[in-house]
Amino acid sequence: MKLLARRLRPWLRQTVKAAVGLIYPPGCACCRAEIMPPDDALLLCDLCRKRLTPKSRQTCGRCGASLAGGPTAAIACPHCRGLKFRFEKVVALGSYHAELRDAVLRVKRPGADPLAAALGQLLVDTQRDRLVALGTDVVMPVPMHWRRQLARGTNGPELIAAAIANRLGNLRLRRGLVRCRNTSRQTDVPADQRAANVRSAFRIVGGWNPAGSRVLLIDDILTTGATADEAAGALMTGGAAEVSVAVIARADSPDVHF
Repeated sequence: MKLLARRLRPWLRQTVKAAVGLIYPPGCACCRAEIMPPDDALLLCDLCRKRLTPKSRQTCGRCGASLAGGPTAAIACPHCRGLKFRFEKVVALGSYHAELRDAVLRVKRPGADPLAAALGQLLVDTQRDRLVALGTDVVMPVPMHWRRQLARGTNGPELIAAAIANRLGNLRLRRGLVRCRNTSRQTDVPADQRAANVRSAFRIVGGWNPAGSRVLLIDDILTTGATADEAAGALMTGGAAEVSVAVIARADSPDVHF
């Protein structure tokens, strides 16, 4: 009897879940429109999926910025030419503009947890091949200082990171970095001073040893790359084999406002 109950439990759980979904259809995480429970568990209506999924674009594999000169432009990307980063690659869902910009801004406010998770899932669904090619074994959010998280009431990068780790096949989600200084917001600092603003702002915590790990750092937006670079530097100093970055939006100009 107990064996039968164990075997029936998953089926009953799935049946109840389906029934609840029919009686109380879930809402789109972006526009709140009622939708039927999707087979892929991505709580976005068809219209929002199209709006948030960028059109095909040429990007720099190193910094993730949009390029206008075809494949050869990646050799001399105007956004990162002459810059040294401690991360290897950037994978972004799209550019920081229009609907994607609005979605990223909403993720920074309380009450947008479902949207944060949906954006992480959508990033994997649209960029799966590039993400899998990174050979990641650890997914890690760029940490937020506890005071800022308390003031903001949410932690978008952590929610996005959890969704990405799960969507990529239950990869390890680590919170192995802490932001040990409550730095000024990067958008409040001139672009040429942002590296100094976040210098030594991260350290490894929790007794975790990153030696040999291939880490995928997660953030909601990347502008100059200074924050991701400093976080990657802390991981590389700790012995990580390689660090790459995945973001929802890549700003093609540092002059953005959150």
